[in-house]
Amino acid sequence: MQVGKEHYIPIISFLRAVASLGVCATHMHFATGLYHEPLTKFITYGQLGVAVFFTISGFIIPYSLWTSDYKLKNFSTYILKRSIRIDPPYLAVILICLMLGYQFDFKKFILHLFYLIPFSNYDWYQGTFWTLGIEFQFYIFIGLFFPFIKKGNLYFLIPILLAFSFTGYFLNLHNGYNFIFRHIHYFVFGIIALLYKKKRISVIMTQFLLMTLTIYLCVNVSILTGFIGFIASQFIINFNFQNKITNFLGKISYSLYLIHPLIGECVIRLLKPFSPNLYLLYFTTLISCILGASIFYYGIERISLKWSKSIPTNP
Repeated sequence: MQVGKEHYIPIISFLRAVASLGVCATHMHFATGLYHEPLTKFITYGQLGVAVFFTISGFIIPYSLWTSDYKLKNFSTYILKRSIRIDPPYLAVILICLMLGYQFDFKKFILHLFYLIPFSNYDWYQGTFWTLGIEFQFYIFIGLFFPFIKKGNLYFLIPILLAFSFTGYFLNLHNGYNFIFRHIHYFVFGIIALLYKKKRISVIMTQFLLMTLTIYLCVNVSILTGFIGFIASQFIINFNFQNKITNFLGKISYSLYLIHPLIGECVIRLLKPFSPNLYLLYFTTLISCILGASIFYYGIERISLKWSKSIPTNP
């Protein structure tokens, strides 16, 4: 969700840039075959960008609702704005998939339209789409839960947030990775940062909660799971730098996330027979993804962004 210029938070653009580049770099690392090179194994950590995106959403979506004076009665308008913001670029990528020869199935298309693929036996048209399903589940959750986050009793709110984080990962659900419960801890990292930024909790309480959640996840899930949300939330809380490059990459981050698998596939198929050097192929593909995402942003995503902004959250 975008916020007005008066509420712009530069570090969010930086984190979005890092997250989208990390995911793109990881996928191209495997797609080009560069993963065979031992010295490039570190690139696979770029997949942690997904966790960073979830933490960002945990902060920025309720932050935007807060600044727009959102009320529960505005829920349908809020969901409409989110749909107009994210759906046109998403649907454009699906259309491109179909134009490239992906098999069309009406039921599968409808399930994609409402992010219901996890409730079916179908696969997403693109593997990266699974995170959009998680994000949309969060939009619904936060739209209903936000009034409690803003004004609810902290003695109830904090235990509930921690309970979600401590138990969600371990719920034994069929196809559980495609449901928000498996990832709710990342969103909670962002919500805790929000509570601090909006002065609902002190800096001591903030750090205590972040450390508690981090230690629990490190011990019971993995060290990376614990620390990636902790680091992203610390950036949101403590830093506010920016530069033109990360501002731009942050702006096109959604487009890059959506379109890079298709661009990468086409570029690799075209150039691999003529490029014996994997490093050259890798960086050429990566740059092509960024250029393609830039075109996609200005041609499609920016339009949906303007449409979304034209609808007041609290009419």
